[in-house]
Amino acid sequence: MVSRLNFARQKPSALGDWLRRAATRDRLYRAWERDYDSPWADDLARAYDLLRV
Repeated sequence: MVSRLNFARQKPSALGDWLRRAATRDRLYRAWERDYDSPWADDLARAYDLLRV
């Protein structure tokens, strides 16, 4: 979901606003810490990096 979001688009979106919140990014980081050895850990890390403000 994060990788498909168009951050360059000027029109605000509820999903984009939610994803950009610091709390959402923190949750992604905590999920990565918890599941760092899981097959989906790279996806969590990429999403976290994409949401860097």
